[in-house]
Amino acid sequence: MTPKGGRKSHPNGPWIWCCHCQASTHWNGFVVTDDDGAHFLIGQDCGAKHYGGERFRVATRQFEDIERARYIDYRLSAISDLSAAVDGEIALLLECEALKAIESKRAEIKAACPQAVDRLVTYARSGLSLTAHARARGVKGAGFISKNIGQLEGPALLFTDVRSRCSELKAAIANAAKVVPAESSLKDRTSSVDAVENAARDLLKSVIALTQAHRFFLKRNQRRLSRWSDAWVRFFSFNTDAENLLVNEVGKGTRSIAPLDQQRFPNLESCKALIGE
Repeated sequence: MTPKGGRKSHPNGPWIWCCHCQASTHWNGFVVTDDDGAHFLIGQDCGAKHYGGERFRVATRQFEDIERARYIDYRLSAISDLSAAVDGEIALLLECEALKAIESKRAEIKAACPQAVDRLVTYARSGLSLTAHARARGVKGAGFISKNIGQLEGPALLFTDVRSRCSELKAAIANAAKVVPAESSLKDRTSSVDAVENAARDLLKSVIALTQAHRFFLKRNQRRLSRWSDAWVRFFSFNTDAENLLVNEVGKGTRSIAPLDQQRFPNLESCKALIGE
C-alpha cells in the first residue's frame, strides 16, 4: 500500500489509518485477516507490537512472497501476450532504411581504415575522452604530453549491434515461453522475466544511441578526430573538407566519406511494454 515514488516523494503522506492506534500515522500498512475471518487495517509498526514482532515479520515475508509470485506470473503472461507484436516490430526494425544506412556508413568507414576504427571503438565503448599530443611548455627539452580533447560524438555508429540485441530479445522471449509457473520455482520464473526485461532494455538503448550516430560527422567531432589522429600519422589520419570526413590510411590513399543524416527508426511500443514503459 505504498504510494508510487516512496516516502521521499511524499514527505507529508498520505498516511495509513491503523485500527490498533486509531490514527493515520503509518507509512506502510496491511489488511490483516484474523482467525475468525475478520479484516483489519493495521500499520506496520503497530502490527509488530500487536501480533508479536517475529510472528508479524514471518507473515509479512509470506505475504510479500505471494505478491511477488503473482507479479512475476502476471509479467510472464504479459510477455506471452506481447511476443507476436514484438516479433513484428523486430522484423520492421531489421529491414528499416535507417538501420541499413547506419550499417552501410559503418562499413564505409571501416573499409577506409580498419585499424583507425578498431582504435576508436575502444573510446566509443568506454566513453573515455580522446587525447591529443602537445609539446610540454616551460621545461627545456620536455617531450610531449597527452591532453584530453573531448569524447567521441555519435560513438554508436562504430559498434552498436542492433541485430545482436534483437536476437538476444527473441531468445529471452522464447525461453520465457517455456516456463510453466506451476512447474517452475519463483527464482526460475523471476530469472526468465528479468532476462526479457534486460534484453528489451538493451535493445531500446541501442536504438536510441543510433539515433545520435549522425553526430559522428559534426564538424567539431571531425576536428577532434583530426587532432587525435596526429599521434598515428605514420599509419592513418583524419581530416575534413567543406563537408566530408577525409580518412587516410598510409599506403592505401584517402577516402572522402559524406556525412550521415539523422535516422528515424520504427516505434517499438511493444518492446517498451516489455519493461513497463
